[in-house]
Amino acid sequence: MLNNTLYDRLKFVALIVLPTLATFYLGFGQVWNFPETDKVVTSITLLAAALGAILQISNAKYKADPDGYVTQTGVNPETGLPHTQFSVSKPASELLSKKEVTFKVGTPPPPNVKLTPPGDDEEIVEH
Repeated sequence: MLNNTLYDRLKFVALIVLPTLATFYLGFGQVWNFPETDKVVTSITLLAAALGAILQISNAKYKADPDGYVTQTGVNPETGLPHTQFSVSKPASELLSKKEVTFKVGTPPPPNVKLTPPGDDEEIVEH
């Protein structure tokens, strides 16, 4: 998995730098007759799309595997601030070996529950 700094830098390249470069090359290429304008722009655009796909996969894995959850359990009547509960979903030894841990806000799923898409829990009957 990518660390946050590398992820942020690659995201900036994929979303800002490469599209800007492709647009720049296309515009100036047409004005100044740069060689192989269409091939260069297509190559840059394909690189940006591939990098975006890789970053999306990394992001999905990052979000799918939190180290724990933060849940609101009530509100302090005097201050209006929420009462929160932190729960971890991994062994302490694993958490202590990391530089960063991630918490998802919300209620954790029940233990040992397999989440399946709708329709996957239907029994298959063979004839």
